[in-house]
Amino acid sequence: MKLKFLALLLVALTLPFTAYAQGGGSDLYVVAEGGVVKNTMALRGALAGLTKNETSEGSFGAAIGYRTLVADNFILGFEGSIASSSASSSVTDGLDTITFDENYVAGLYLTGGFAFGDQNQALFYGLLGVGFVGGDTSVSGVFTGNQTIDDSGNGISFGGAFEYGFSEDVGARIKVLHTRYKGDVDELKIRDTSIMGGLVYSF
Repeated sequence: MKLKFLALLLVALTLPFTAYAQGGGSDLYVVAEGGVVKNTMALRGALAGLTKNETSEGSFGAAIGYRTLVADNFILGFEGSIASSSASSSVTDGLDTITFDENYVAGLYLTGGFAFGDQNQALFYGLLGVGFVGGDTSVSGVFTGNQTIDDSGNGISFGGAFEYGFSEDVGARIKVLHTRYKGDVDELKIRDTSIMGGLVYSF
């Protein structure tokens, strides 16, 4: 919760600066960002109804993208991102436990939205694409013993962002993403929700 508060505070502190247009319509941009990731499980089959433990942890990463202004104030573009994550989730039947420990999250997105303000300094846009995750799934207990496998998955990822330019090239944003993916355990589906605040530099 403290990391979530700091991410929101970072964006809030940047908003009072005098605003400028973000590059004149077409921008290559990079983002340094940090925030929090919430990792959850969706259970089915033999795992449905078992006790879960889900955690939120800090995350730091970077993104790179390109966007262009089309049709009045409408923007289109694409973005790729990668971030660290130590979020985890586990499920147990009281005897055996399955734990998923996350190492990183990444994604490739199409972006689209609107620029507004006197100088198009404010941007609101959605992100839709494919999310990727890498981590470790461990199984331990009375009947299963102890084993750990490298686990990875991919699935649909979507969200939104608000960005505000406070100089010609520099701005700040807050981004919320939700990612759904399935790892190597058939009855285990993982969900991530991340809230990231970041500093944006446009070229």
